[in-house]
Amino acid sequence: MRIEKLTLDSVPAAMQLSKQAGWNQCRADWELLLTLAPDHCFAGWIGDDLIATTTVVTYGGDVSWIGMVLVSEEHRGQGYGSQIFQTALEATLERGQSAIGLDATPSVGASTAKTTSSKSLQSRGGVGLCSRGPQLTT
Repeated sequence: MRIEKLTLDSVPAAMQLSKQAGWNQCRADWELLLTLAPDHCFAGWIGDDLIATTTVVTYGGDVSWIGMVLVSEEHRGQGYGSQIFQTALEATLERGQSAIGLDATPSVGASTAKTTSSKSLQSRGGVGLCSRGPQLTT
């Protein structure tokens, strides 16, 4: 899988992934994410087909949220979700974020907790938190 920055031209294909997953995002949601974080919205491609996405939005100076981790039905279970998630996580850690949240379904949250190199990622009902410092709790 080739990972590149997601662009406005790719929004229709990204919306198809959302629809396929049963999510409710609309074009305006994708466009907002691209406006907020144009360098941290990622697209995974096989040939000309968009098969995976993820986004990272930073709130304030030290909190980031990873979301829109989507993989096409026919490519699930092959490690593409973990690969694109890892790209988002690395981009976030390179920026020195002290807290990282993950907005995902329970299955994605569980699989990323198993495959991530960050030992502090916690999955709780599909939401994970990663801390570079003390462990986050709720």
